Amino acid sequence: MVSLRRPQSFVVRVSRDTTGQLEGIVERPRTGQKGWFQGADQIGRLIAHMLETEPAPGEARRDEEDG
Repeated sequence: MVSLRRPQSFVVRVSRDTTGQLEGIVERPRTGQKGWFQGADQIGRLIAHMLETEPAPGEARRDEEDG
């Protein structure tokens, strides 16, 4: 899990579907990680998941392991 001693940045792009429900994407610029959400309540869960799946310092990210 990432240390939260320094601020973390996320970009949230939001629109409404045909029923008026929020949908969109959350992106973590530092890693390029993206996740789709549907419903405002999922935004926080998605960000929490991204923080929980952050590699420990010194560990390679998945995209770095492949290249």
